[in-house]
Amino acid sequence: MGGFGELVLALGVFLGSHAVAGMPGVRARLVGAGGERAYLILYSALSLGLLGWLISAAQRAPYLELWPPQPWAPHLLVAGMPVVAILWTATLTEANPFSLSVNRRAFDPNRPGLPGLVRHPLFVGFALWAAGHVVANGDLAGLLLFGPMLILSLLGPLVARRKAARRHGAERLAQWDRAMAAAPLSRKLPGVRTVLYGLLLYFALLGLHGPLFGIDPTALVG
Repeated sequence: MGGFGELVLALGVFLGSHAVAGMPGVRARLVGAGGERAYLILYSALSLGLLGWLISAAQRAPYLELWPPQPWAPHLLVAGMPVVAILWTATLTEANPFSLSVNRRAFDPNRPGLPGLVRHPLFVGFALWAAGHVVANGDLAGLLLFGPMLILSLLGPLVARRKAARRHGAERLAQWDRAMAAAPLSRKLPGVRTVLYGLLLYFALLGLHGPLFGIDPTALVG
């Protein structure tokens, strides 16, 4: 499939899978069949697989420049990715009733951890990642790849908040919001495990970016 055909197809399947999974009836049946934790793990694995196909298709697409490369953009990406990696890691390591999280520990609004500062760390991380790559790439394939992810990341918190309200109740969420607002800053910082695992993820992404995607970030900022 030449030109941008494969990229458009991969993008359609990627967006379609998110649209179908977002339908309340479909999600409820899948959760009922295997449990919410299993659903989140399988859905995450499917999303990562489709994301891998989407990135691979973008790499094979023709290069069509939309704006000239900005020399500062790679530096900004490399400097900002530790924050992004920590935000992504918080989805696994910190309890968060407001957004996507696989951590099922009881949530304490008086000691909320990172959700006390960033209610939706996964979506915020993806938004920063996608926006940075849109600017750094400056071509049509990059825009088709990262632009929709940026839009999904910006819409994600709205959807997640509605789901959280259905699950926990709007009044309980409001109570947690007030308790977190009153908590000192030291109790809203990410845990040590979140930071350490996030930095490990950052260095892994930095080292694997060249072999996997053909672009070595350290060479761009060297």
